[in-house]
Amino acid sequence: MSLCTINDSGVELDFNPELRFPGSLVDGRVSINLATAARKGFTVVTAELIAEVKTRVDEDKLSQPLTFNEQHTLVSSKSVLWTADARTPPESTIITAPFSFLLPDRQLPPSFLYEGSDASASIQYYVKIVANKKAWYKSGLKIYRSFAYLPFGEAVQYPLIHAPRRIVKDHLMLRKGVMFGGMGKVEGEFSLPDVTSLPLFQDIPFSLRIRCFSKPLPESQSSNPSLFTFPLPPSSSDQIDMSLLSLSNLAAQKHWKRVQIKQGSIQGFSKQTKSKCSDHYVVEPLRGNLSWVRIGDSRQGRWCQEVMFNSTLHLKCPPTFDIGLLQTSYHIQIRIPFPGVGNEFSMTVPLARISSGMSKSTHDIAHGMLDLPPSYWEVAESDNQSTVSSEPSESR
Repeated sequence: MSLCTINDSGVELDFNPELRFPGSLVDGRVSINLATAARKGFTVVTAELIAEVKTRVDEDKLSQPLTFNEQHTLVSSKSVLWTADARTPPESTIITAPFSFLLPDRQLPPSFLYEGSDASASIQYYVKIVANKKAWYKSGLKIYRSFAYLPFGEAVQYPLIHAPRRIVKDHLMLRKGVMFGGMGKVEGEFSLPDVTSLPLFQDIPFSLRIRCFSKPLPESQSSNPSLFTFPLPPSSSDQIDMSLLSLSNLAAQKHWKRVQIKQGSIQGFSKQTKSKCSDHYVVEPLRGNLSWVRIGDSRQGRWCQEVMFNSTLHLKCPPTFDIGLLQTSYHIQIRIPFPGVGNEFSMTVPLARISSGMSKSTHDIAHGMLDLPPSYWEVAESDNQSTVSSEPSESR
């Protein structure tokens, strides 16, 4: 989809903010109303391709707040589109000036944005159109348009449903009363493909098994399953909070912050209607029968029931990266509340490196779009020139 920035300044930008990769073409067109440009005193119009990294860290030193900023340019290219003394047909009122840039073939970090109260970080890719006036101190015009960028990454060589599985386990002992009564038990087991990297925009199968055990009961109760009332396994996926979290380390002038960012809820696991991983739906579990489990050689046992949830991840987050002053990794966090004070089962599942899964030969195949915060598409620069920024708008 090609989007046109409309304004009354005499300069309009037509640009497609599609997802781009190493070596991709970044092109568009700028329309210039010659009469309006002359009236406003524009003497030159340029196009720029920019990619930059920005970080901010706030610290409180001896009750004195300090802010540290750091900025690095990854890509900067510029092209002159029009000058006031350029020859144009006398009958022309509007001219169209095309521009094009090539992104480097080398791997650059993916588009990224985090904004927190005491830290922020961004990796932004954008084009900038500048209309300058002859006098440097007079305000001109700037137009921004962002686009998302992904580096190439390891591609999946076979269907992930056939890959061997990696299993993560955890458990919780809990009682319904605050201080008294026997302890029940909850066991969680999460399995997903045991691969070196997980791809974006593809279905990644996973299973979540929850086993719930009653408090210890005498063997005489082994034929009375009605006694099993706590803890009962969840009956549907919307009783489970499963989230994709990113852990980021960021630095500005050698001052570090470690932040955790909730990317969104996993497909149907929570009451949210939309997530960054996929649209909402409810996953129905496979429910096992109640069974009696004897405790060692004692004359006691526990009633047990398990449920199994089978579903898929569909990742749209920026892939894992490390550029020194900014690093990210990902994990899944699972929380299941049970009746009683503090009775919440929780487990963390570290994820393998997340990759774009794209290569030079496959990146033109239909794929999704990175899920980035709305503010990614807004460019902010500290100068006194007027700006036009429309969504999607900024960064490379």
